[in-house]
Amino acid sequence: MKSLAVTEVSVNRLYKPLVFLILTFFLFSCKKDGDKTNTSFLKGYWSYLNGAEAYYDGVSNYAKGTKVPSNNAGFDFVVGENYWQNLHQTSDTTWNLDHIVRTSNGLKTYNATTFKKMDENTIMSTITGYGTETLTRRP
Repeated sequence: MKSLAVTEVSVNRLYKPLVFLILTFFLFSCKKDGDKTNTSFLKGYWSYLNGAEAYYDGVSNYAKGTKVPSNNAGFDFVVGENYWQNLHQTSDTTWNLDHIVRTSNGLKTYNATTFKKMDENTIMSTITGYGTETLTRRP
């Protein structure tokens, strides 16, 4: 009888970690798939009214600048720098992020920003302290 009790205890000790590992794997796999779906709308090139452009790869939490504004004198935007960072979705049509802001003396900051999907090719961007701007998907 003693050996039966030891076997039951040993089996119970194995099940708890196994169940925990399965649940952990399930939670992380669901999160990963959700993130890809959440940001897929933003994938591509986005043009600004001032001629600047950013590219978002649909996976990371940042977008790189691919074009500087038409008038870049004193602002010093650089191709390849993060125009967006810390991107995360808050609803089906809304994202929060930190958006690059450069002043005419070249000072660079990142301001809290909200993107709202207007239609399949347009985002309304609201940058804290700077108002709104429309970004358009480049074909």
